[in-house]
Amino acid sequence: APSAFDPTASPNLRQFAVDSLANDIADRQVDLNYRARLNAVGDAGLNAIAISDVPDRFGVSAGLNLSVPIYDGNRRRAEHDRIALSEKSRTAYRDFYADQLDLRHAQLTTSLTNADSLLAGMRRQSADEEQLIELYRTELEHGLVRLTDLFLALENHARTTNDLIQVEADRSRIINALIHLQ
Repeated sequence: APSAFDPTASPNLRQFAVDSLANDIADRQVDLNYRARLNAVGDAGLNAIAISDVPDRFGVSAGLNLSVPIYDGNRRRAEHDRIALSEKSRTAYRDFYADQLDLRHAQLTTSLTNADSLLAGMRRQSADEEQLIELYRTELEHGLVRLTDLFLALENHARTTNDLIQVEADRSRIINALIHLQ
């Protein structure tokens, strides 16, 4: 039987968590883009051919640039709203996917339980048919039963055996689906 079901181990649900982190980072980045910034710049240069020209041809410059956002036409709020909507959609998709995953697991678990019950009943039926066939063989030697009755019992047993193989195959497919449920 498959191991315990852990929906959080699903790669798809993990991707939803990664998407949540991406939305959180994007939301923080919006606020960082609207903070005051101070940039410092510096430049140095030399334009001389002869060594004696170096003191006269050497230059240095430095500067500061202060950028303070005053008004952005509500772009900041719009960007926060867009990210919040993206997060709300992500949450809805994650919840839907998790519900579908739980539903599929419940369906497969129920199918496995039903297959196990059917398999147990068919095994009992097969054992009963084998006993009946042995009884018919014994009674056939004494002339108490017709040969056609034995053939019918053998035909029924072959049908039951075939159905038993099919149910075992179905059970294996269900177990495989449970093991690989994502």
